[in-house]
Amino acid sequence: MRRIFLLFALSWSTLVFGADTPGQKGSFGYDVEFLKKHKNVIVLKGDNDSSQIAVVADYQGRVMTSTSDGEDGTSYGWLNHDLIASGELREHINVFGGEDRFWIGPEGGQFSIFFQKGADFNLDNWFTPAAIDTEPFDVVSRGRSSALFRKKMTLTNYSGFTFDVQIDRKVSVLTKRDIESELGIELGTDVKHVGFQSANEMINTGSEAWSKETGLLSIWILGMFNPSDQATIIIPFKGSLTLNSYFGEIPGERLVETDRAVFFKGDGKHRSKIGLPPKNIVPVCGSYDAENNLLTIVKYTFHGESDYVNSQWKLQDDPYNGDVVNSYNDGPVDDGSQLGPFYELESSSSAKELRSGERIKHVHKTYHFEGGFDDLNRVSLDILGVNLNDAAKLGRPEAQNTSTKSQRVKTPRQANQFVHVYTPAGDFFFGPDTQSLKEGQWYDVWVPNDHTFVQDDDGKWHIIGITHPYVNPDPAYGGIHQGEYASFHAVSSGGAFESSLTEHHYTDLPKILPPKERPGEPLANHAPYIVKRDGLYQMVYGPSPVRLAVSKDLSSWEPKGELFSQKGGARDPSLIRHKGTYYLSYCSRRSILVRSSRDLLNWSEATTIFTADSFDPESPSLVFYNDTFYLFVCSWDGVWDHKEVQGAYQHKTYVFQSDNLLDFGVGDEKRITTLNSHAPEIFAGEDGQWYISSVEWPNRGVSVDRLYWE
Repeated sequence: MRRIFLLFALSWSTLVFGADTPGQKGSFGYDVEFLKKHKNVIVLKGDNDSSQIAVVADYQGRVMTSTSDGEDGTSYGWLNHDLIASGELREHINVFGGEDRFWIGPEGGQFSIFFQKGADFNLDNWFTPAAIDTEPFDVVSRGRSSALFRKKMTLTNYSGFTFDVQIDRKVSVLTKRDIESELGIELGTDVKHVGFQSANEMINTGSEAWSKETGLLSIWILGMFNPSDQATIIIPFKGSLTLNSYFGEIPGERLVETDRAVFFKGDGKHRSKIGLPPKNIVPVCGSYDAENNLLTIVKYTFHGESDYVNSQWKLQDDPYNGDVVNSYNDGPVDDGSQLGPFYELESSSSAKELRSGERIKHVHKTYHFEGGFDDLNRVSLDILGVNLNDAAKLGRPEAQNTSTKSQRVKTPRQANQFVHVYTPAGDFFFGPDTQSLKEGQWYDVWVPNDHTFVQDDDGKWHIIGITHPYVNPDPAYGGIHQGEYASFHAVSSGGAFESSLTEHHYTDLPKILPPKERPGEPLANHAPYIVKRDGLYQMVYGPSPVRLAVSKDLSSWEPKGELFSQKGGARDPSLIRHKGTYYLSYCSRRSILVRSSRDLLNWSEATTIFTADSFDPESPSLVFYNDTFYLFVCSWDGVWDHKEVQGAYQHKTYVFQSDNLLDFGVGDEKRITTLNSHAPEIFAGEDGQWYISSVEWPNRGVSVDRLYWE
């Protein structure tokens, strides 16, 4: 009876899937035969039968999938088999899949072609224009390796302007020589390969010129690929990175930024999208699937233009401040449903004002390489500038950190040879008056406190921090911290940080951000911390409300207002950037709190990461070293005789260790050592040597000691 049932099952399978479907599911041959059951398919080939692509004119001349090894080879494009087989059409979008599909932007904003005039920007009102969703493109010509498609269409944007458009789209398979020439590489016999391109032109066939005032269009090419738990999207960039995120904050284990590339997980399990603007563009991106030994490279047209349509779903202040390259990782939405799973690599043309008959051109090229790791890594290093060992870490659980905790955790040790690098010079008090200080009066002795070290574009190091004239420490005179209304600014003479470790090396520059330059703000200007982002130095400072100021040169600053307020106070803010996210730590009562942000403007709610049980914490610094986190916290026990001002600057700094940036425990639970420093900054020089600074101990002003990890 069991044998009869098995024979019946095999016969039924043949009836359902068709005896003429060659290859296994997942192969190019299988997908081509599947598509042929529902649409006319154009199969284009390179200089041999190994390199092939499948194109469907009914899906806007879309490259559905490709292979580097003929019919039995892997099918690289993601196909929505269920939707295609159903023959049904969806209302908002038909996600058929495909490696190179033609779309037009912008998707959102006042010039959107996906929303009708006056509609709210939400999913219920979002409709993909039929001309780029369900309507076919005409086949103008075809040969062995290329096909030309054309479509005439009329589109109306959210603002009511109507575009008459002709699309010419030529899809071509590239030869091995083409691939090697265009990428500047040599492919060995062990690397399977396929390359193809779409050359797209959008022509204004109407009588009216297109203008920025009424809206512009862009060519938008999107490629859908098969996800994997070990697939990592790789986007190289240049300059100070601005990374746009479209569907909320992306967890750190899914998005990593290095100094030259963004790594983004492509597993189809978490809905997220990122994009890069023109200033960061290196016109290439890709992905690496370590599970399937597959490297994908995408190159696209980019000539340094700055106007790109903005597709965010809202009315926009700057509708031409959009992205050039995007990547989308599919995942479930709130109701548990999802479109794929798949991930996407996308590129866009610039937006141009076209007179009648003028055109935009955009070329999008896709390459797939299958082979051994060393061969693929050589291609990646040549084209993406990325070692695939680094990319693969994102695809491994917990980044496959196989080292033991004892191997990873190091204890910071001081050389205990402080160098007295800065003593404040005399200056006029910037005001306003306090109980003991008078605006405009000269004071010989000034006292620094919490500070930051930052290097400028010319290689010079700067120290910027709290300052005020010395006052009598007796409480009857109003307290030693009165007048802390501006930051001192001292600069080195140049050269590597190591060369600045000489006595009194740093010299004063004019004070920064006194109250007169910050109208409407609280008087206090405390504990600045500075990073560089978007070509500007960005300073966060307190106390609560924590505020932001920006500068081009570290000398002239523009206040940008309040970032957040904290009940219980927010003192001594400090920043660390980890996996593309900024974490701002600060003191509040007897705890250290942290907030996170990707752009330094929009901050999460506060999380308590440490609570002291026997002292008041001051001057926190978070450090990531050797795959774990350290929290440096200066202690204040409240004991001081008010006779010498230095007695108020206690120099005991506790160090805590945790693998979780958001949990350093309570009390001494995770403390590993104690160092000698007041209000320390922990940082590394150009050569990787670490340093710890201290104010008002062991010398007046700022001193620096070497720090070692043992």
